[in-house]
Amino acid sequence: MKMWDKLIAYFNGRQFREVDLHKSGMKLYYLPDEPSVALVWMLTDEGIRGLTREQIDDYAQKIRQSFLQQQFEFVQLQLLFLTDNVTRAKELGAHQMFWVVDEAYGRLVIFENQPEEYLGLRGMIETNLSFGGESRNSEGYQKTARTADPNSCEQKSTGMVSEPTSKEQKKAMAQLRRDRWVSNRKYDMRKLNRVSYITYGLIAINLLIFLVGDLFIDTDLWRWGGISWESVVENGQWYRILTNLFLHGSIDHVVGNMIGLFAAGEIVERSLGHGRFTILYFISGLGSTATSIIYHHLAGIDSISIGASGAIYGVFGALVMVFLLDPNVRSRANLMRAAVFVAYLFYGMFINPNQGVDYSGHAGGFIVGGAVCPLLMFIGNALLRRRMRRRFKD
Repeated sequence: MKMWDKLIAYFNGRQFREVDLHKSGMKLYYLPDEPSVALVWMLTDEGIRGLTREQIDDYAQKIRQSFLQQQFEFVQLQLLFLTDNVTRAKELGAHQMFWVVDEAYGRLVIFENQPEEYLGLRGMIETNLSFGGESRNSEGYQKTARTADPNSCEQKSTGMVSEPTSKEQKKAMAQLRRDRWVSNRKYDMRKLNRVSYITYGLIAINLLIFLVGDLFIDTDLWRWGGISWESVVENGQWYRILTNLFLHGSIDHVVGNMIGLFAAGEIVERSLGHGRFTILYFISGLGSTATSIIYHHLAGIDSISIGASGAIYGVFGALVMVFLLDPNVRSRANLMRAAVFVAYLFYGMFINPNQGVDYSGHAGGFIVGGAVCPLLMFIGNALLRRRMRRRFKD
């Protein structure tokens, strides 16, 4: 099996994802680890035929930009040339991070200014290359090659390449994991400091409407903005589906909701992005509204519901999915914020249960938010791959 095929089996057998570049002799794999992402761009002689260093740099820039536009704050790209022309590969990758698999001499060439390790790939490549006893870099430096067991290059049952097993390799990979953990902690702190414009904007709008209605308008706003089966369905006042999400009956009602929105909204907005978070919020609010009026109608209860809590419970449902699907969100700071949600639930259900809480609306919002969140995350990843293909073609 050629090194090209071994690498493909290695990436496919792990958590790497592939971006189809629609170009022969090229493959791009990425390992998402939000807020960072690590990429490996493999190129063969066929893939680099006719390309210049400027074109390689332009393609690399397009790749980085595509991932940065998908809420990744840090993008690391490693080029991996599989060729027998080391000199040309060095010229093409001069401005990038790159390694060269010299297929003519069966060696991995790592230049002096290049990283010694990347995602544990060095051990895998060197283990599966056929050395002539010595490994040489481009400057002629001799280094004893790691002994390779030809029977351990691949597992015939799965087609996957074996992991490096030597103490030196394990030590290098352990150090890499420690470095990545420290880097990700720094990235998490930077990500934690990003401004969540939509969350803050929603909080400001809710507080402003409450203050204006409470101080300057004599008529209770909930009478013309709240939801019920009669007002929405029978009287056709569909605008109430939106207005009820911004109305509150008391100061403790609005303050409790805004604390919950602040605690969960920032985390979910940073994970989904501003646009997808806005979609999630209002779809959750719509689901909460529909659940509330249908339930009260079937139960024969004549009531008017108001409040942003249905949409906020949708954000909480999304928060649960984000914690399940994105391990890098599970920082101590974010877990503390999630604890506010538990306190919010406890207060609404046990401490203050007789204040007209719309449990049906809460449940509807929570379920809708939890269901919509993975779909929005999938759409975001699909858009990333599509943008990557378009930018690369350009």
